[in-house]
Amino acid sequence: MLFTRPDPVRDAAEVYAAQLRQELANYPRTDSTFEFPDEVDWSVVFAAETEILRRLPEAEIRRRAWVIYDRFADVAGLEKAARRAAANNLDVDKCDIAALRADVIQVQGETARILTIGYEIERERGLLTRLIMQIAIAALNGSPFLSAPSLLSLLPSFWVMALGGVRIRLLANLRPAQQGVLYIRLLQF
Repeated sequence: MLFTRPDPVRDAAEVYAAQLRQELANYPRTDSTFEFPDEVDWSVVFAAETEILRRLPEAEIRRRAWVIYDRFADVAGLEKAARRAAANNLDVDKCDIAALRADVIQVQGETARILTIGYEIERERGLLTRLIMQIAIAALNGSPFLSAPSLLSLLPSFWVMALGGVRIRLLANLRPAQQGVLYIRLLQF
């Protein structure tokens, strides 16, 4: 019962996936083998968004490109978006459609990664905060198990253990080059 509260962010994935199912039905299939599984989470949602980008006709991919680029700027920050735009010389209105589609899919994938990692970090912080608050409340209520000095001595240990758990889970899913960058960023918070 400690951490059984429903997660509205994960629940939103199911609602958004239903919308994406309808949208996918409007476009002809591609060579992709994408199918919606029975259980939907954000990884499935991001895969469905990518499949929609593969299926969009030329005029629609050109219109949607601006939405994807703007979302990337919102998620990654204006500085990173500006660096990406400077490195990319595509003119959305005139460039080759295959190059535009590949770029939009790549930017959408990067946005999905940033959102997923950010969500997991914040989820872990929330769980840690709740645990520490419950320990503090138990100590302040005169629990025979925890005295104030013992609680204070435990807090740094809980913090280190929680950060270690975040690092282990996140680092296990990344390539070695990405692990170093993420590890340094995790050390900063």
